[in-house]
Amino acid sequence: MIPCRDCIDTWEAYGEDPPCGGACNPDAEKTACDQITEPLHPDNLFAWSLFLLVQDQHIYGPAGPAALSLPSVVAACELMQIPPGERMPLFASVRAAYHAAMEAKVVAAQSRQKKD
Repeated sequence: MIPCRDCIDTWEAYGEDPPCGGACNPDAEKTACDQITEPLHPDNLFAWSLFLLVQDQHIYGPAGPAALSLPSVVAACELMQIPPGERMPLFASVRAAYHAAMEAKVVAAQSRQKKD
């Protein structure tokens, strides 16, 4: 789950109302957004589970997280006993989810900076 504040800031940065209508939770900095209810396509559920396992395994650069650590994805695949021949499509989905999550964080951070 993404933090409530990040969700609100991201929607506002795109000029749209968040699913909760913008009624910010007083504990928005500490709680997760519970309004995002779009279900994943069944074909993406396994890749999403894999992403959740490795989402915080970054390769860091001078400015912070620069990429997802693919060795951690390989290790997670091994733990989940995913055959090597089935991993490449999962890698692509996990990388796409990672990049979308990082973009959302950047947009939310930029939106917060504009407010300050």
